[in-house]
Amino acid sequence: MTSPSLTRPSEKRWQRLDQFVADMDALCRSDTGARAALRSGVRQPVTKCGRMHRYLARHVSEKWSYARQQPYYTVAALIADSSRQPTAADEDPVADEEDTSPDSEAEAADATSTGQGRESAAAPDGDQVWWDRCRKANLGAALARGVRLPGKQALNQDTTEKRLHLLTRSSSYTLHTRLPELTRYLRSRGIAVDWAVLLDDLAAWEWSRDEVATRWLQTFYRTLHPSADEA
Repeated sequence: MTSPSLTRPSEKRWQRLDQFVADMDALCRSDTGARAALRSGVRQPVTKCGRMHRYLARHVSEKWSYARQQPYYTVAALIADSSRQPTAADEDPVADEEDTSPDSEAEAADATSTGQGRESAAAPDGDQVWWDRCRKANLGAALARGVRLPGKQALNQDTTEKRLHLLTRSSSYTLHTRLPELTRYLRSRGIAVDWAVLLDDLAAWEWSRDEVATRWLQTFYRTLHPSADEA
């Protein structure tokens, strides 16, 4: 298995994210015990993921706050969860509850103490392909592809749109707990999620939620109603 990103500082951020996803996917495919351990972290905060540390500790720095580590634990758990067979329960995602509670003071303080989000909003030279992925292969695009499925397989547009808006208003903690049902629902329709892009977006959520939310919403509507040059 490739060395973790922490030992390869010269590697570009998107390459590290892709490598992390590839490592987690390979681990889940080759080791059922590891897959079960990673799945145990679904909807759990880092501090409740005791079985995952064996596989994740080397991928996150001890200098990082738990808030900064959380996206890696969440995405690893989602990758493991995606390897199971879909069930009937996946046809009905979590109920549409309004997220009216703000982030806890402890969570906010933890995020502020780190002060790090996405490295840069501008696409550096040579990385345009990655930034195109961020704009075109994010969660909003996946949901729109579900809506555009043919016949009875298609997701209900009004319901899907409502769920997406609900996600974009969610606190970081609530977002992480809602993602498993949503990704299972997409998988039950054969819709793939770009885990590396999702990881990058979750990593930026604490500091750039409005930017990420805007990208998800714009991509959702652009995918639903492509312009003439995109159709």
